[in-house]
Amino acid sequence: MQAQIPPPVLAALVAAVMYGVSRSPWSLTFDTGFNGWISSGLLLGGAVVAAMGVIQFQRHKTTVDPLHPEKASTLVTSGIFSVTRNPMYVGLVLILLGVGVRFDSLAALVVAVGFVPLITALQIRAEEAAMRDLFGSDFDAYAANVRRWL
Repeated sequence: MQAQIPPPVLAALVAAVMYGVSRSPWSLTFDTGFNGWISSGLLLGGAVVAAMGVIQFQRHKTTVDPLHPEKASTLVTSGIFSVTRNPMYVGLVLILLGVGVRFDSLAALVVAVGFVPLITALQIRAEEAAMRDLFGSDFDAYAANVRRWL
């Protein structure tokens, strides 16, 4: 099953849940004294990782539309894609972790981590099936050598 909601919108919905959880009585607040710096680093790092993936797709002139992975024209395996098969989703997770730190909430961080199985079930598996259909053994070899996340 593939999500009919663009992954950034799904991440925004998860962030909204994180906000609600962070304001609940059981939010388990924390403050390291560096939460602002940690949050900023995660937000910036997530944006950079995601942008690196988009730039690689653009360089290879293939689609960045996650709702139509079957339109991919090239299997991109270079750059950030040699480290992770899903840099845009890694970026979204880092951004959500940054939001959780900014909310000073351990409960919000747990929700952020929950984005990983959610996006895997709703999006990544369908994308991988489309890549396997399009690129066959080349995708299988790539998937065998590069981790889905990190």
